[in-house]
Amino acid sequence: MLPLSIDEQDRKLRAKCPQFRLVAHGGWMGVWEGTLTPICQTYRVRLVYFSRRYFDGWHLNNPYISIFVIDPPIGPDPRGTGEPPQHVYRLGHPPEFPRLCVYDPIEDDWRPSEYIVDCQMALLP
Repeated sequence: MLPLSIDEQDRKLRAKCPQFRLVAHGGWMGVWEGTLTPICQTYRVRLVYFSRRYFDGWHLNNPYISIFVIDPPIGPDPRGTGEPPQHVYRLGHPPEFPRLCVYDPIEDDWRPSEYIVDCQMALLP
């Protein structure tokens, strides 16, 4: 199946989560920012989506979708218990800004022909 365009992803994401805005559109790459309030703390979140990773003669090593909490920073010990936060990828990312684990990029079980908001964003209302 063909990947969904940035505009297609944007329409569905904003319909379900109007607090998110497309802040960068590069044709095959889009960036959204918005807020989430999972319990009582509000977080500013950034979604980075690549509709394609394969080009003539080269391969983009980024996952199709990455989600980061940008404010307040999660940090290495957000609860002050000495325990790192769960469901984050830290390797290759600053300790304050790990990537959220919403799917397994090693399994690569998500496709850009699927809507982000339907498949990856169970944390969204």
